[in-house]
Amino acid sequence: MTAHIRVLYGNIAGRRRVPRLRNLVKNRRPELVVLTEAYHVRVFLRLLCTLYGYRLKHPGRRHGAEAPDIAVMVRRDGVIVGRWFRKMLRVWWGPFRYPKSKRRPRVYQILQVRFHGVLWPLYLLHWPPGGPSGGVLTRGANAGAWAESMKDFTAWLAAVEAGAGIGDANANRKQLNRLLPRWVRVRMSSGVDAVMSKGLHTSVEHLNSPRGMHGWAIFTLTKK
Repeated sequence: MTAHIRVLYGNIAGRRRVPRLRNLVKNRRPELVVLTEAYHVRVFLRLLCTLYGYRLKHPGRRHGAEAPDIAVMVRRDGVIVGRWFRKMLRVWWGPFRYPKSKRRPRVYQILQVRFHGVLWPLYLLHWPPGGPSGGVLTRGANAGAWAESMKDFTAWLAAVEAGAGIGDANANRKQLNRLLPRWVRVRMSSGVDAVMSKGLHTSVEHLNSPRGMHGWAIFTLTKK
């Protein structure tokens, strides 16, 4: 049987509770759950992990002000081989209330997890809003921070034999395909959410995103 894992992904728009997530975790049992804009949901995720047999990796602010943005749940039959943080240097701005919306640099997670003897390197990301142009509402201010994030991910992916980046790229498919190397395979779960891979077959099962959220999907990653 070809090795594969399923990753339940979604942007949860800063919510403290996401009731629909409970049913998906219970009924679909994905190997991993990756959430962006997960700043306030730790208590709820701990409950899900206890109920359904997962481990929660949700960094606190001691790793950087933006570290709690990304949370990941790993099913307990998987082994977390390694976990590292990629801390960016460029500040960025939210699209609303600019220029009073200045934010600290983004923090991403690299996770190496093994299921049934197979190692899966993953880069969990949420790039700054505005895409390569830096954003209309922010008057292009985020261009440097977005480019820094894209460059860091590309360098990481080039260094692994096979791996994937999962998250909110804040850019569309056309922009990603134009700026990423040709050997990166891009699949979208929304206009901005993506799995970007090398050395893997990927598929996307689109899910209905709860109101105010976006990009919900189950990404299946399969070894070539």
